[in-house]
Amino acid sequence: FDGMAAALQQRQNERDEAGRKLLTPAMTPTSVAAVGQCALTNRDLEVIYEQAVYRVAEMFALEYAMLFQRMPDGQLHPLAVYGLAPKIPGGTTSLTKKPSQMVWTADTGEVSIVNDWANEKKFGQSPMLAELGVVSGVAVAIPSRGKPFGVLAAHSTHRRIYSPDDIQFLLAVANVVGMATERIKAENETEKLAAFVKENPNAALELAADGSVNYFNDAAEK
Repeated sequence: FDGMAAALQQRQNERDEAGRKLLTPAMTPTSVAAVGQCALTNRDLEVIYEQAVYRVAEMFALEYAMLFQRMPDGQLHPLAVYGLAPKIPGGTTSLTKKPSQMVWTADTGEVSIVNDWANEKKFGQSPMLAELGVVSGVAVAIPSRGKPFGVLAAHSTHRRIYSPDDIQFLLAVANVVGMATERIKAENETEKLAAFVKENPNAALELAADGSVNYFNDAAEK
């Protein structure tokens, strides 16, 4: 009876995977566009990050999706997660002397794929992923000027083969996230500088090449 149940479950998993492969090409542009639209209409980075992990989990029909920021010391700080409580258990360091999958991706900017952690030779599984029962996963870097801003990752509690289409989708979402992060941070810095100049008690002028005044603050009017 146990053998029959296992066989039936395997067949169901195969049918689900076949159905997912049929849906993936059709859903990809819509899902990427949804993240892009969110980035264009929203300046709250937390909302954009949450939209990104939600769309990744929905697209792949898996249990976990995560977005991390790479900190100056090389550690990863969680910004958005799908499929678990806000407090992420454990850490992103490896259980072994092998490099952590997500830390390696953040350091190198390269895509990392683990189809089955039981047979993985290159990376060491982090305590966080082990505690969650993760069996397979894929991670891509979130681009920015210089070092990657962070990592966008998808994880499953089942063995899974990640296709080139899966990778391209994840890279597309990561690119949207990276561009939105840089744009919004630059806009925030510009606004802070403008507010500082405007409120500065000292006169401030900006002159054009022909000598005309482009900008002056309140103090310059007095």
